[in-house]
Amino acid sequence: MPTDADEDAQWRRVLMEELRQNVNGDNDSSMASNSNRSMVAAAGIVAGVSVLVGLQFPFLFPKSAPYMATPGPKIRHALKFLKKTRRRDSDKNPSQPPVFVDLGSGDGQAVYEAARLGYRAIGIEFNWTLWAISSMRRQLFWTRQEKALSSFLRQDFHSYNLKNADTIMIFAIPKTMPILGSKIQLECGPGTDILAYRFGIPLAIDNSDSDLSQDKPSRPLDESEQAVRLHADLIYDRADMRIYRTKFKV
Repeated sequence: MPTDADEDAQWRRVLMEELRQNVNGDNDSSMASNSNRSMVAAAGIVAGVSVLVGLQFPFLFPKSAPYMATPGPKIRHALKFLKKTRRRDSDKNPSQPPVFVDLGSGDGQAVYEAARLGYRAIGIEFNWTLWAISSMRRQLFWTRQEKALSSFLRQDFHSYNLKNADTIMIFAIPKTMPILGSKIQLECGPGTDILAYRFGIPLAIDNSDSDLSQDKPSRPLDESEQAVRLHADLIYDRADMRIYRTKFKV
């Protein structure tokens, strides 16, 4: 017949076995939890890489360039400079807000800065991922007035007519700048302001523009080349941001 000591020993063995099983179960749960966290982190990394590839992929074609954001403060300082120096009667329709067009609007920062300062701001973006991101930012985070003054169009900026633009923003690769300069020359009238970040626009030769020597070609241009080059004055050149103001052909 088992004694009290034997029963106590048996209960201790049962309790120790249950404790061991609980500890092992906790360890298994912890390992499973760690495994789940690792899987989530891996999925996040894959998703992040996929987004970056999605942002870049459409720009691998010759007509475009890899996405790089333009710093907001540099855009803001340039637009405030224009606000101080621009005469209101120089706008195409003084009764309406001046029109700002960003050719390749990316994440929408330039459009946002322009809308904040009272422009009718339009972003032209070919990359559907960037267009979606900028449109979502506008819908979720911008004020009612900023949304009313802004819009994003998903299209190739080469097909967008700039005739109504008062101010144009460009951040493109160097080989694209002459093409955009020619487009502006053909579609815009005198008094149009062009913000060019990082890279300059080749200008038509004008002996009075001595400060534009860095944008002049290394040889004299013939008449046909002069016709499609931008006739403009450089009115602002700070921190990689330039502003050109178009003028009549000379």
